[in-house]
Amino acid sequence: ELPTADVEFGFGGLAYNELLNIETLSGRFSGSGLAEAELSGHLSGGGIKVGEWRLESVTLSAKGSGADHTIGGELQMEELQTVFGIRGGFADPAVWSGKLEDFLLSSQLAGDWRLTDAAVISLSEKLFQAKEVCVQSGGESLCLAGGWSAADQLWNAGVTWKSVDLAKINTLRIMELPLEGTSDGELSLYGDSA
Repeated sequence: ELPTADVEFGFGGLAYNELLNIETLSGRFSGSGLAEAELSGHLSGGGIKVGEWRLESVTLSAKGSGADHTIGGELQMEELQTVFGIRGGFADPAVWSGKLEDFLLSSQLAGDWRLTDAAVISLSEKLFQAKEVCVQSGGESLCLAGGWSAADQLWNAGVTWKSVDLAKINTLRIMELPLEGTSDGELSLYGDSA
């Protein structure tokens, strides 16, 4: 049986070398992973820098029960904003499964990318699986899928894209010659984690 937790924290001005800097971060969580237990939580912060990445603001919230809860969040960076919503629960204390029901990524460089359909996700200490997480921006689409199993020590990841505007890559300045046109493609990766 999992213990019930009630945790509240708040701090600011935390820095470690050039690697980590947190201006403000606070939150509260109460509940457990038990199916019938009520749970709720909230986390918010700003000015969080990890390496070269800086989060201007972050907000996360959770509510429901161990068996059926929602998690929502918003991440704001200088040129990027992400909003997401997940619904799921613990079938037993060790296995979580649910769906990514809402996702929007807004970028000055790449435009707005929105989730096309709810995506199934399963997670435990022995397994991870994400089935077809697909986003769309106008006529462009991008789908990701992947998984890992501790039993056979195998992992897989795949990405497919359709009608992606290659000119958006030029804004990253990673190539000398500019790219033009659109691209369709598929990439699959497999490996052994043993």
